[in-house]
Amino acid sequence: MKFTAGITRATQPIPSTVWMALLAVLFTCGIVHADGMESGAPAVFSDGIERLNLTPTMQWLQDPTREMTLEQARAKFDAAEHSPYGGDFFQLGPSRTAVWLRLNIENQTDRDAFVLEILNPRLPEIDVYYPDQHGGFTESRLGIARPYAERDVRFPYPATTVRMEPWATSSIYLRVYNTGDMRFLVRLWETNGFLNHAANAFVTEYLMAGLLLAMVVFHLVIYFSLREINYLLLSLFLAAWLLWYLAFTATGSVLLWPDWPLLAERSPTVTTLMVCATFAIFGNSLLEVRKFARRWSNALMLYAAICGLGILEALLFDNIWRIYIAITMVALGPVITIAASIRVAGRGGASARRFLLTWCCLHLGGVTIIVISSYLFTSRGFGASWINLVVVLSTLLWTFDLTGRVKLRMRAQRQLLEEKVEERTKELRTALSEVKTLSGLLPMCAGCKKVRDDSGYWSSVESFIKEHSNADFTHGLCPDCRASLYPEVPMKSAQAPKSRGEKA
Repeated sequence: MKFTAGITRATQPIPSTVWMALLAVLFTCGIVHADGMESGAPAVFSDGIERLNLTPTMQWLQDPTREMTLEQARAKFDAAEHSPYGGDFFQLGPSRTAVWLRLNIENQTDRDAFVLEILNPRLPEIDVYYPDQHGGFTESRLGIARPYAERDVRFPYPATTVRMEPWATSSIYLRVYNTGDMRFLVRLWETNGFLNHAANAFVTEYLMAGLLLAMVVFHLVIYFSLREINYLLLSLFLAAWLLWYLAFTATGSVLLWPDWPLLAERSPTVTTLMVCATFAIFGNSLLEVRKFARRWSNALMLYAAICGLGILEALLFDNIWRIYIAITMVALGPVITIAASIRVAGRGGASARRFLLTWCCLHLGGVTIIVISSYLFTSRGFGASWINLVVVLSTLLWTFDLTGRVKLRMRAQRQLLEEKVEERTKELRTALSEVKTLSGLLPMCAGCKKVRDDSGYWSSVESFIKEHSNADFTHGLCPDCRASLYPEVPMKSAQAPKSRGEKA
């Protein structure tokens, strides 16, 4: 769903009282949404119109039992037991009820085929009844609780072909059942215009999904290369955000779970809680909250655990509490995370000081979606497109921070390695300086066996070897010298001289 917003920039500062007054007006307009405006004449579709918003002219009535038939609903409409709407968006907030809508359309063209689109892809059940040629009605069943393959118009948003008599006024009936966000817009498209709209929507949503998937893979590759845990946690957060985006736009019903109506119906709540949990864990690690503020770190981990329990509750039980749990967690997340960021920034956490504004913008986007879903005010200016842009920009900033952190770690490791190498080099030099070896030709006297050194002095073999090596000497007599010097001393047979090749 695309939204546009106008931003005005004042040349003079606006007093805070004026801002408060403007917020009060917005709040009041959001709650009192022109229910009293009578629709009057039917919506007119003429040549030259590509699309027409039918919401301001439609009439509606509630079906709390969810058992009302088309005939009963038509009777109530004919008996004026309905309520006119008159607003640009139909909105009831979180609910578990069914509503019937009647759309009166005056076809001032010669065409009889149009496309009816309901702008809320998360509605589980939508039944469209349009008149046929035999005076009855043709039924078209839409919604994510129905298999995607059964739709006659393959589009993530609920859309179906409707037929109306040319140059005549026709009534189309819608039965909408929801277990959560009852907010939507009903539009009637000229066929070719809808085809162009669908093609652009597919391209936009697939490009965004592809970008998020590429960022997930990119950070996973970096994690397996560097083993930096923050890259893994960031990739998990982006993966949860990708699933949330697919659920929020119902693209997941096309790509991932086309035949799982139960998962499709509960996927927005489940993926929202997954985003909250992974974001808290990633923020706790990125900001090193445990290092600077242990209590806030425990609060973040407790928050993530509650989100995990909320995921189990949403998957196992069919009640509206999962909607309120998701709303509470999204509203509570900014309070805990921003408070922890401020505490860490006050104690010297570089990442917290650098990205506190980014965290605030991201949380503001989440709170904005919840406020819109709760209908505290009516606005078309906020949506998934803006918050997805914030997520992409935030991820880039977080990646830059992690890259800088990895560079500092690698620089410290390189410095430590250089210090170790230098230390070992000194040890080797010291060891080499103590090692003395003899090599080359040694000039030796043939008579007395003295050795001449480099200075020309003659010294004994013992002195020369002592000076040029680490060897030392101890003296004794070999058998030959003993026999020559002391012939009177008898020798044992074991001490008798032996030739070099003879064994002892």
